[in-house]
Amino acid sequence: MVYGELDNLTGGKSEPPTSKCIEEQRRRQLDVVLEIRRLLSEATRRSAEKAA
Repeated sequence: MVYGELDNLTGGKSEPPTSKCIEEQRRRQLDVVLEIRRLLSEATRRSAEKAA
């Protein structure tokens, strides 16, 4: 991935990744994954309730 590519998506600055920067990116990515999982489980639960 090009240095600025993810930064363009997240509104950050285009600099070579530092360990702190990489850690922040991983944390943001994990937050996104957890939010997607939460929304999927909520949607699954709602559709199961509608089907019942």
